[in-house]
Amino acid sequence: PSFCAVAAALDADLTPDPALPVHIVPALCRDSLREAADLSGTVVLMKAGGEAEALACALREAGVLASSQPGHITLDPGGPERDLGPERSRIMWPFATYLARGVDQAFGTDSPITPVTSMNVLYTAVTRQDPFTHEPAGGWLPGERICAADAMRIYTAGSAAAVGREDELGQIAPGMLADFVVLDRDITACDPDDLQRARVLVTYVGGRQ
Repeated sequence: PSFCAVAAALDADLTPDPALPVHIVPALCRDSLREAADLSGTVVLMKAGGEAEALACALREAGVLASSQPGHITLDPGGPERDLGPERSRIMWPFATYLARGVDQAFGTDSPITPVTSMNVLYTAVTRQDPFTHEPAGGWLPGERICAADAMRIYTAGSAAAVGREDELGQIAPGMLADFVVLDRDITACDPDDLQRARVLVTYVGGRQ
């Protein structure tokens, strides 16, 4: 079976119900991933951010999709180091590690905690910099930066998979719902600093402008 992880508070007290099409697993730990392996349908796991290498392997083996909110990376400058210490903070929001280890991912905004601004999500995932201050220079944990094409795929096709709708949403292909926008630039090829300058020229919903 295929499983999806979209974000579960680490202390959530929720028990998966095999009768439901969507399951919520209570914690990001190996026991939870073993529990996920016994379920069919969509497994919901919240805020898949830490313990990069070990978690990546466990997620891949369980077939779990990890959902993250790029806007959280710089929401509290210095917070991960303060709360988790230097060792653990270095493995937060490991987008590049997940890609390298073959873990499926989804992106979101966690609105209303951060604004529903798609280009901010992509900018932060690509640069690891705050979308408003553009700090820190070079990005926070720059080794976990990913390219714009991967970020867009994770944000679209990955997010569709996270809600169990990968057969109808998330990509432009025959048989898919024709919901898409036309932008004023190729965001997969432009300079990362230009991502936030992208503007929507046309919006289509259900194939209609």
